[in-house]
Amino acid sequence: MPFERINRGYRAINLMGKAGKVATRHGLGRAGSKVALKVISKAEIITAVADAVISVAEAAGLYFQLEAEREKTNRLNMMIQVERKRLQTENEKLRMLVQTETKRLKENREMNEIGYQMIKNISKIIKKFEPVLKEAKESIQNGHRTPEVLNRYYAMESRYEIAIQKFYDLQEILDQQQDV
Repeated sequence: MPFERINRGYRAINLMGKAGKVATRHGLGRAGSKVALKVISKAEIITAVADAVISVAEAAGLYFQLEAEREKTNRLNMMIQVERKRLQTENEKLRMLVQTETKRLKENREMNEIGYQMIKNISKIIKKFEPVLKEAKESIQNGHRTPEVLNRYYAMESRYEIAIQKFYDLQEILDQQQDV
């Protein structure tokens, strides 16, 4: 595009020479040739200046387009950095959540193991308690029915039933925890 304008400038110089020849040929004389030359040269100068202005305007337009693209790229880069930081923060939160959940599950597992150990121990105690209760029941049936013996027997029997109920409740809770 700029070379085209340079070529126009050379054409203008050629036209100036031709204008002089044309003016002389048509009998306008030297004065007519000078006027024609001035008109043509001024027209060509204005055209050349206009071409230069157009070239500068096009260059400025390209420059401003480039600056706009650069600004858009900078904004996109900033958005990418903000999104990257947000994702890093989210990743850190998720990592902490996984650590917390892993720790909670480990503690639950340990508590369940302790609970099952307690169930085994309680089960052993209940099994040892059953023969004593059976012996006391037989003793009462065989005639040892004093009020003190009966009161102790009924207290022992009610405590035994409560202990068994608590045992089953604990076992149910541990089974539910195991499912979670």
